[in-house]
Amino acid sequence: MSEIKFKCPSCSTELEAPEDMAGDVVECPSCSQNISIPQPSAGVEVASSSGNNHNACPNCQVEMEAEAVICLNCGYHKGLGKVIKTDLS
Repeated sequence: MSEIKFKCPSCSTELEAPEDMAGDVVECPSCSQNISIPQPSAGVEVASSSGNNHNACPNCQVEMEAEAVICLNCGYHKGLGKVIKTDLS
């Protein structure tokens, strides 16, 4: 089974999990923040795939629209260079 590679939105530790854990909430081993494992998609790097995704969120690697400023998966703001909290989070 393939592994999903992603980053913790709080501390940016690179993590990986089996694809069947997508959607599960786990504790980051580095900062203890509860995080949701992203769904596998074209924007989430899977260990068996190759190549770079030029429209991927720098924080969680989920595909973003080319003109998007905020990642809808983790709340990363490209202009500010950090995860922001919103009322919708």
